[in-house]
Amino acid sequence: GFTIELLKHYGIRGCELGPFAFEWDKKTPEQRDNILNLVRFAIPRNVYDSSHIDYAVAAITELYKNRDYIPKVRISRGAELRLRHFQSGLQPDYKNQ
Repeated sequence: GFTIELLKHYGIRGCELGPFAFEWDKKTPEQRDNILNLVRFAIPRNVYDSSHIDYAVAAITELYKNRDYIPKVRISRGAELRLRHFQSGLQPDYKNQ
């Protein structure tokens, strides 16, 4: 939900490289403990300046402060695909707020 909300509210693109990308739902409890939850941002250095980075930091900080309101997501398409974080669809679940 974090990267969806970051794009929806602030126009910042990112990629979650954590439980979803590494198929958390298909792992044993012992394997799940070792999966980090990371977000990757692609920042082309020849396009953005420090004000863009400052904006991204402010947006991420704001989302972190409101993290209890970030919706959970469900896999709507492509749950069984390999490298599914490139090809699948996720649907935010706002009803659980």
